[in-house]
Amino acid sequence: MGIWSRHAEKADVTCACVSHSGISLVTGDDFGMVKLYDFPCPEKFAKHKRFLGHSPHVTNIRFTSGDRHVVSAGGDDC
Repeated sequence: MGIWSRHAEKADVTCACVSHSGISLVTGDDFGMVKLYDFPCPEKFAKHKRFLGHSPHVTNIRFTSGDRHVVSAGGDDC
């Protein structure tokens, strides 16, 4: 899949979720970054939108039931 950058190790992606509609994929990584892709994204280094919201790694990520929002949790969240 095209979710890894040129310089990333595969361990950098900590979580991923495909939308209920099956048209989007969201990932979280070790650097607190959330990335949104069109799905499927089979080509290397797929285009995506990036969002920063966590200082440590992202531990879990999900689309809401209507795919309108994404909820993520980070390593320091209680």
